[in-house]
Amino acid sequence: MKRLEYTKINEDEFELVSSSGSPRQLYRLGGDQYALSLFDRGSRLFKFESEAVTAVLNDLGGGVEDVTLVEYAEPERVGNALQPGFEIRLHLDGEKEIVSINHHDEVRVMISTTYREYIDAKQITPVRDLWDLPDVYPFDFLQITGGLRHQLNPQIDDVGVEAVLFRMWQDFLLVEKTLSASTDDGCALYVQGEFCDFVVFEHACGKVTLSHL
Repeated sequence: MKRLEYTKINEDEFELVSSSGSPRQLYRLGGDQYALSLFDRGSRLFKFESEAVTAVLNDLGGGVEDVTLVEYAEPERVGNALQPGFEIRLHLDGEKEIVSINHHDEVRVMISTTYREYIDAKQITPVRDLWDLPDVYPFDFLQITGGLRHQLNPQIDDVGVEAVLFRMWQDFLLVEKTLSASTDDGCALYVQGEFCDFVVFEHACGKVTLSHL
């Protein structure tokens, strides 16, 4: 990706590829050239060229709600010159995902979340501390992440937490038997379950953690 400083723009050839309701609008100028109109920065126009942005937009097929520009405070040294770095972020319509493309044409997916949501999703809790479950196999050693617990709320409301967890345990045992080996301590086993896909960690202490993907 490179910034375009002196590109002549024909406004008749603009193709809007983001939402018209956003204070930042991304236009395709033709080929791999783009202009980002920043109405929140005094109608500044930021022009760039990127094959990676074109590929991402083609894959998405639309649905870009907002676009933000991040300009790095510290420029990178390229040879004997300083090159300012930047990043284009495509915010997807109705999703928490943000597709980011930097000036090296490196693409990554970011999840828009609060710090508290992130911590809650990572937190691991014994299932019997969360629900009124009997102190019997397999509930006596099962743990679950906050992310998976929130994901399973509809199924738990429908058939009950005991039925959901027992079914997930059966799904795990079936996969483990198919592999003819247990997971090593700290290693993950991917399970395609009846209620959802999830990851299982077996620990040397005997605890088993069910985690979201």
